[in-house]
Amino acid sequence: MSELTKGENLEVSDAEAKVIQIQQIALNTADEAQAVLEQVQGEKADFAAIASRNSKDGQINYTLEWSEDMDPLGRAAFKLEQDEISGVVEQGPRFYILKCTNAYDAEATLERKTRLSREKKTQAFLSFYEPFVKEHQVTLKGNIWENVDFSEGKDCRTDNFFQLYQSYYN
Repeated sequence: MSELTKGENLEVSDAEAKVIQIQQIALNTADEAQAVLEQVQGEKADFAAIASRNSKDGQINYTLEWSEDMDPLGRAAFKLEQDEISGVVEQGPRFYILKCTNAYDAEATLERKTRLSREKKTQAFLSFYEPFVKEHQVTLKGNIWENVDFSEGKDCRTDNFFQLYQSYYN
């Protein structure tokens, strides 16, 4: 797989893989949202406590991953800096107030970057492989996979072809 995809752009930027954490207050009316916004903007206001008391959703903590096709609420969250509070964001029938609690989750971003890189590599490989398979079909008689044995191979720790394949190519 690596040989076929070596000429492809498989780079995943930190911005593309970025993961953040926010706290969110969901409210039913614009007036209610404005009143709660004034509370959270007060000096030494405890956003989490105000969110717990006022949010119409039971959950207030969220982890978000960057995506090109994010909804307006997600886009508003990604515009926030560390500990910054948004204004009122209207989406659908609700009104939201957001606070960025972690503007760059380094560990989650690295994990996502690795996953996205693997996905890009797989997609690049499939762009070569799928047309090849359509043009060059192979038919084998009988069930040859019953006779495949990896257990005697040097340094082999599995009898599963796919585990072996993953360990070799990752």
